[in-house]
Amino acid sequence: MHPGAPGGSNVNPNAAPGPIPATTPLVVRQDQNGVQWIAFEYSRDRVKMEYTIRCDVESINVDELPQEFKTENCVYPRACCHKDQYKGNRLHYETECNTVGWALAQLNPCLRGKRGLIQRAVDSWRNSNQDPRLRSRRVRRMAKISNRKAVQQAQHGAHMAGPSGPGAAGVPNSAGLAAPGPRQPSMSMGGPQLHHHHEHPGGGPGGNDDVSAGHEYSEAHTHHHQAPNGQGNTSPNDVRQAQNFYPTFPTSSSVGGSDMPPLHDGMGHVSGHAPSHATAVPVSKQDEEERNIALFGDLPDSKRRKFILVDDVQRGTRVRVRVMLDQVQMEEMPDSYRKLNSVFPRSYFPMQMTSPPASPRGSRVFDDEAEPANESTPVAGSQLVPVPMLDGTEARVPKPRLTRAKRGKEITLNDLGYRMSWSQSRVFAGRTLFLQKSLDAYRNKMRSTMVAAGQDVTNVAPHFETRVGKRKWMERSKKSRREQSP
Repeated sequence: MHPGAPGGSNVNPNAAPGPIPATTPLVVRQDQNGVQWIAFEYSRDRVKMEYTIRCDVESINVDELPQEFKTENCVYPRACCHKDQYKGNRLHYETECNTVGWALAQLNPCLRGKRGLIQRAVDSWRNSNQDPRLRSRRVRRMAKISNRKAVQQAQHGAHMAGPSGPGAAGVPNSAGLAAPGPRQPSMSMGGPQLHHHHEHPGGGPGGNDDVSAGHEYSEAHTHHHQAPNGQGNTSPNDVRQAQNFYPTFPTSSSVGGSDMPPLHDGMGHVSGHAPSHATAVPVSKQDEEERNIALFGDLPDSKRRKFILVDDVQRGTRVRVRVMLDQVQMEEMPDSYRKLNSVFPRSYFPMQMTSPPASPRGSRVFDDEAEPANESTPVAGSQLVPVPMLDGTEARVPKPRLTRAKRGKEITLNDLGYRMSWSQSRVFAGRTLFLQKSLDAYRNKMRSTMVAAGQDVTNVAPHFETRVGKRKWMERSKKSRREQSP
């Protein structure tokens, strides 16, 4: 039975997304450093998410990774043993999948500790490879079916058109013509072909698009690739040899055959040390504690709330929201999820899809803010925008810029919103307004707790104050009344 096309008429479109089959990755990018990125979808808590990961696995020497890291991030745990202790018939295949998974987990912290997500990343890496032998059996089977149908249609068209009829472009032996040779470099999209992955149809000239430019990885800008044809229509020299980074695997005939080609011949030219942009800089434990104190204040654990009740006006109920935000690991969140759940979208910036990775405060992203000379007047920007006037003319007015203090507060509130939505992704899926309301309720609760503990919220955690303007207005009113009183 051949697999049908996904999304048939008998599929319920309102059903919660379950396991998503591994297909050809949706997006392929290459940044200014030559690092290649692929995007795939995976469901977490029945919410579909898009992960964009870097796939330059040849830059990682898996032999230098600690055994604890390998045990925690292996796809097939039974293959993490000596070949004499292995129980199964796919030692070669499972060992290679583990090796690719270790390299991808080292390059992408959002994959670590999640076996199913690592397996999906490995499948996406395989299906995006230019060598058709590395692709999954399902993808190759679908490619054979598509090629068979294309050949039949071409032969039928040639039979109807006669011996001199035109043949189908790119179809072998169509209309009596010889099969085309390897694809010429002139057929690329204005630049050199990616050696490891398919060229993205939306790439700019040169093929070195920055993955963070324009944030073109959202769902609305996602471009699906054509299914791989499964034929080796490219020469062997087109396949990138730098991907052969695997150590020597057992070649005993007693081990079952693998559908992946041997990749351990080109080991000599791969450096044992990763380049400077290979992995993110790890955050020390002390820095993490200082950041948690700046976010949540210096309250004891007994004073911190675990849940709060928020009125859901749209659904007419009260929702129990988990607010143990200090236990959320920010490295697990993909950039696409952070973009969709930003309380202040203008202060969003990608964390993972940049080389080197961006800092948590966006210091290298938003570096043009300035401090105002007077707090009552906004900071004038350098960008001019046309504004219609009352007399029908247009005037070019500088666009106001955010100050560093305002930008820092919005980044902090975005951070809190990411943590709150990640704890209950199903509750906040597609509900940004409810997320904002829940975040305001959490800020008010935290502020009242800190005030009851005798702390000055304006100095310790000013981002927990929701109505700063009202407080300043009341302070000015009290000051004016005191001055007017005799």
